[in-house]
Amino acid sequence: MVSHSTKILGFLLGFFSLRLAFAYFLGWSAPIGDGGSYNAYALAILRDPDWLLRPDFLGNSRAPGYPCFLAAIYSIFGDNKFFVVYVFQSFLNTLTVYYIYRISRLLLDRNTAIAALLWSGFNIFFIWNVRTILRETLVCFLLIFSFFHLWLVFTKPNGDWLKNGNFWLFVAGFTFLLHTDPRYFFYLPFLLILFAVYLGFYSGLKQYIWFIVITGCLLVPWTVRNYLAYDALVLVNTRTLDLRPKSERKNTWEKRRLSPLTDVGEIRHAEVNTNYPSEDERILVKQGLNPNQRGEEEIAAIQKDIYPVSGFWERKVFWFLEFWRIARFSADYFPFPDARFQGRWSFRHNLAGILCLGVLLPFMLVGIFHMIKERNRALVFLVFPIFVQTLLHVLLWGRYRYRVPIDGFIIILGCYGITETYDRIKKTEFGKIISKLRAQPNRYSPGINRK
Repeated sequence: MVSHSTKILGFLLGFFSLRLAFAYFLGWSAPIGDGGSYNAYALAILRDPDWLLRPDFLGNSRAPGYPCFLAAIYSIFGDNKFFVVYVFQSFLNTLTVYYIYRISRLLLDRNTAIAALLWSGFNIFFIWNVRTILRETLVCFLLIFSFFHLWLVFTKPNGDWLKNGNFWLFVAGFTFLLHTDPRYFFYLPFLLILFAVYLGFYSGLKQYIWFIVITGCLLVPWTVRNYLAYDALVLVNTRTLDLRPKSERKNTWEKRRLSPLTDVGEIRHAEVNTNYPSEDERILVKQGLNPNQRGEEEIAAIQKDIYPVSGFWERKVFWFLEFWRIARFSADYFPFPDARFQGRWSFRHNLAGILCLGVLLPFMLVGIFHMIKERNRALVFLVFPIFVQTLLHVLLWGRYRYRVPIDGFIIILGCYGITETYDRIKKTEFGKIISKLRAQPNRYSPGINRK
């Protein structure tokens, strides 16, 4: 009989093959947009001997973690070997699925762990990201890896915790995460809550301080590099903390062109992108003209007087809804001051969002409810990254793809809600009837005498 471990390994191999096949058939185009700047950074590392001290190459404003990941692959297999990158990202994402399974098994139960394994294995957003030159796959892995070892720190502490391998794996993983996506600095003050909840206030505070000190020390080498390159304090990259004089700062947001418009309705002081339709153009569009050759969706939005939101709380609500967006059936504009137009999603994109997240969210709430009812202390740990990630992107900038790194925790809670719901249904009269029907022998099965 096949062991449980062998079955899990078989599933993981299948998920890895699925990702490779997806990348093979859909991952041959050259990187564009953000991917182009990550790739240019990686090539600068390999080709420019002065890149450490002369950071004026394309993509230099990016955090170094993912470009270094690309450069390490290119150094072995050759420049611009995108499919090789996708192979490594397929492996990393399969490891992410494995860690989702392990956390589910440690914190909850075997049925939830298997459900989480299957759900994350077929999660289309995980699969989609492996065939892009973007940092999402690496970020997803580093986040779940760090939290897995953090949980082991909380549950399996050694007498001398500085000799605890899980503590150092957590620190290493989280530090690399900060060098890959500096937005996770936002997690640092909130992590004290987890240390205090699971280790007690004084012991937790002590270990948290050590964690901050060691992480800070690990950030020093790259900060020194930035000081030598920029002649000022720059933490990780120029988008994180840039203390150069304003006159020396260059526009580090590639392709983000912002300029003041003299008239954008009631908000005359706003800065918006140069492609935003002025009031004069809106009048022409309503007269049946299309002077800037805009698409049908944007023309329809202009005719319906759809404007970007501008109020503080309106923007926060917009980013919250964007972060948790399941589908997009209509077009609109980003809030001011960006005011970019975004169209509706394709049928396939909407279907993927509904199946991967829309179906899961109600069960996530069910899972949270049952964990509260059971007083399961693991709830704080699982909800923590969901809450902090949401708060971060509501305060700053919310997009559904920024939610993907925490999808693993959503999947765990959602699958727990599914298994709990299934167990409750089995205990009802309807469930008992179904169980009896399933228990009855098949009268047409071999060994049954037929009359």
